[in-house]
Amino acid sequence: MLGLREDIDECTDDAARARWLLTASIDCLVREQSFIRLVLRQSGFLAGLEYLDAELANFRAPRTDDGETVDLITIKTARGRMDRIACGLKPRGMGA
Repeated sequence: MLGLREDIDECTDDAARARWLLTASIDCLVREQSFIRLVLRQSGFLAGLEYLDAELANFRAPRTDDGETVDLITIKTARGRMDRIACGLKPRGMGA
């Protein structure tokens, strides 16, 4: 990551991991997804794994004529949950 910011394995809590995920480029998420998944599993951050899956599915999803994905709700929900966690709040709709 060129030393511009900490790597996800240097994050010390779920809020920091959520901020890292939200600010990572899609290129980074795609390129480093195996390592990111390992770190998220080892830390027990299941919401982070769900977010990563949603981002990657959104990236790979077919597009409409205007370039949008058909399913906007899933990615917006996933991003909203990560944003709440990044702010130190409990995510909604995950039984938390």
